[in-house]
Amino acid sequence: LPADLGRLLARLEADLVDGPTAVDPTRVVPALAAEVAAMATSAGMVTLDLVPEEAEVLGEALGADLIDLRLDALHEVADAVLAVSRAPRASERWSEPRAAAAAEAVVTAAAGDLREAARTHEWLYEHFTDRVWDVPAHLLERGQRFWRVAARARLKRLLRTASRSGRVPGSLATAAAGIAEARAARQRVAAVGPLLAQHLGLLNRGPLSNADDALRAVRAVRRLQHALGERLAPERLGRLLLADAFRSEDVFGPAVNLRMALGAWQRDVEGFGGRDAWMMTLLELAEWVEECLELLPELRTGTAAAQAIGADVRTLRDLVDIHLVRQHVAELSAAQDAALRVAALEAVAFTADQRTREVGS
Repeated sequence: LPADLGRLLARLEADLVDGPTAVDPTRVVPALAAEVAAMATSAGMVTLDLVPEEAEVLGEALGADLIDLRLDALHEVADAVLAVSRAPRASERWSEPRAAAAAEAVVTAAAGDLREAARTHEWLYEHFTDRVWDVPAHLLERGQRFWRVAARARLKRLLRTASRSGRVPGSLATAAAGIAEARAARQRVAAVGPLLAQHLGLLNRGPLSNADDALRAVRAVRRLQHALGERLAPERLGRLLLADAFRSEDVFGPAVNLRMALGAWQRDVEGFGGRDAWMMTLLELAEWVEECLELLPELRTGTAAAQAIGADVRTLRDLVDIHLVRQHVAELSAAQDAALRVAALEAVAFTADQRTREVGS
């Protein structure tokens, strides 16, 4: 057996146990361990060819250094960028985390009233023009009572004038109730109008504001802020939101490529039975791939040498153990030989010294 493979194979075993391969050295045969290591390093090199460049481009857009992020955190940032790009356009006022949190709280509190106002106003403008707001409120109330004949006749005339079709949609009572409901919803939204104007920005359309769109937008922004953490650059984020840049391929393109590359790496790891594909940084992955590539030939050499002498090697652990023993024996033998050589030299020197003294006498 080669005398210097023991510790090298022990290092490779540790890499295969602790890395994304998650090999069990007490169960897997050396040939299978070599095959898994080869597949993992090949997939890792493909990932390292794609991910760093896309991470650098996306980080440049966001004003954040993403290279040293763990792969799962990098995937989360890419997902969050795509969520912002797919959500309704967000307000640049939300670039600060506190402002985004306040906006979400305001919209959540007013969501019920906003949805009601949007629903009633949609019906209202489908059938009437803005002249419907000139109809007196007391006339709407009286027009819903069947015995108020004169009031109903006047109301019907006014509604026909404001109607888009020149007639009252449905029954007079139903139309009057719908208009009254829209007015009540409008008043409830008006009560929180200053807050909505402050926090919604361009999404504020009064009673026609879409609460669900606003919530999707602000939650997407907050998700991105959370994913970036301390790397968040609020001023840069504000400029991106103002320019609606997340819909630009220059921003969402690298995020798509990152998700695809990281997803492929995860599938590759799962394919050869590994785990925790994203639990390392790009630097750690590069170091792991480099060391595996360096040590993989030693595994093949050690396996061939053990087979050549007919050693009983059933698992990777068996192979590592016999080579460790071989290396220990070689080191002990070398130490013993060195001690013997030192003793022999000392004896020769002593003898030479004695002879010198005798000659001198």
